[in-house]
Amino acid sequence: MLKLKSPITKLSSAIALALFAGASSADTIYSTKHYLLDQNDAYTNVANGYDTIQKGDWFAGYFYVPNAQSDPAKPQSLCQNGCDITGATLYLIGGRNDDPLEPSSLAGVTLEVFSNSTSENTWGKYPGAPLFTLNTPEEVKFDGTQGGPGTLISFTADPQDQSAPALLQPGTGYWLKLTSERVSEFGWYYNGLNKPGEYWAGVFGSGHGSPYIFEVTGTNSLTPRLAPSLVPIPGAAWMMGSALIGLLSIGRRKRPN
Repeated sequence: MLKLKSPITKLSSAIALALFAGASSADTIYSTKHYLLDQNDAYTNVANGYDTIQKGDWFAGYFYVPNAQSDPAKPQSLCQNGCDITGATLYLIGGRNDDPLEPSSLAGVTLEVFSNSTSENTWGKYPGAPLFTLNTPEEVKFDGTQGGPGTLISFTADPQDQSAPALLQPGTGYWLKLTSERVSEFGWYYNGLNKPGEYWAGVFGSGHGSPYIFEVTGTNSLTPRLAPSLVPIPGAAWMMGSALIGLLSIGRRKRPN
């Protein structure tokens, strides 16, 4: 009798991997580019500015993965199965003494996704634990000056494990953390506005708004990969378990030798 199960299983897995790898386009999970760009992607003179990051410094921007309840305007299927991150982009500038048109290495610059800390500070939000590291471009060419919108620098993401819960869960907050160990400083553009729901944190503090103009993109998982919910064990169950342990201990003490 022919065994067709194994070839079919392998073929199904191959098709699933091909579909994931060959996704035509990624969705925008979260974006603060609206501060710099209008509906035609043209630069606008909104309240914004730029700042620099020195060796050992870090800054992080909070972003939220929407669900149908939190953002009805978003497609309900955006991250209903959980999303794999495909990349992130930031508007960066060269160092203060750099020629903005000169190629520059971003070696020593790390962009990571962090969880949202459960502990609260002055602003109520702060990065938690590191979850994922994006790929830093080896070389970029800054084509914007400090007086303009800067250069849109793309950080890519490696494919994620399809058998594990998706990195980005619906209705969950995360942080996009930028760290530099470069000798020379460089800068980024920020919005300068205090928009509800947007936060930043840095090596020296935290606040409302976003520390830099960024966009996070991802793809909805082909299969449900939602994180398991942590259901606390009721107190009654703990009490019953303790009582059973006590009875067993008493029974062992009374057992004759």
